[in-house]
Amino acid sequence: MTFSPEPAASVLEAFSVDQPVFITQTTLATIWKVTRKNQERAALKIYHDPTIPDERAGFDLLDVWHGQGAAQLFGVRNGAALLEWLDGPTLGDLARNGQLEQADARLVAAAVRLHETPAQAKQDMPDLDRWCRALRRNELPSALPEHARHIMQRARKLADALITEQTDVRPLHGDLHHDNIICSPRGDLAFDPKGIVGDRAYELATGFLNPVGAPETVRNPARVLRRSAMWGQAFDVAPERLLDWAAMHVALSAAWQLDDGRIPDFDMLHLLWAVRDGSE
Repeated sequence: MTFSPEPAASVLEAFSVDQPVFITQTTLATIWKVTRKNQERAALKIYHDPTIPDERAGFDLLDVWHGQGAAQLFGVRNGAALLEWLDGPTLGDLARNGQLEQADARLVAAAVRLHETPAQAKQDMPDLDRWCRALRRNELPSALPEHARHIMQRARKLADALITEQTDVRPLHGDLHHDNIICSPRGDLAFDPKGIVGDRAYELATGFLNPVGAPETVRNPARVLRRSAMWGQAFDVAPERLLDWAAMHVALSAAWQLDDGRIPDFDMLHLLWAVRDGSE
């Protein structure tokens, strides 16, 4: 990656923004705070790959949501995107600062708000079948220990059943967790969506693995059980179903790690299954 001291003039002109202030550079993009013609601040993301392969579907979803419960998207063109500038802590910050119950309640409230009005999926959004292909394929690394192979095979059967029996299929954020919701003056707003299409219950799956930096909370059986009950009631989904989707997501994450040549930690998957089996 090469760092540019400021965005190209053509990019600033295309979005009608100026006064760029460098914020950060990630593996995907360089981010600037800029000023729009109405003097509002905005985030300008210029991608290293102009096709924006990892976030294009997410931008499609932000466009569908029109700022309701999520960051506003002002435009995407020529490998760059202009988004609403969001100030404030994340729900993850609240949770790590001792306000976990409040953060959990606000997370599911944010999910409810996102889904108040069913959104029409756009053509480029992947469905859950495609999203979970790393987990559902037949091949497993030959070096994978037998116990891990058994775990992945069980998880694959779970994924097959859940995806086959989906209900209330709609566009989903796909990565809705505490650190992807910011407490802004406009309310709690989600950002960085994946933009996938699938069962509404999957929307809360990533929340069970978060917040980052609080393992004593995430891997606490009582907390997992409380979350499944509270989120299930607020989101009108059976707690057991939420736990199933959460387990599938953890297994999918494990499959991605295997693709990267790493051996996953299966402890969280075991915990979710134990809580799920004990809740019946």
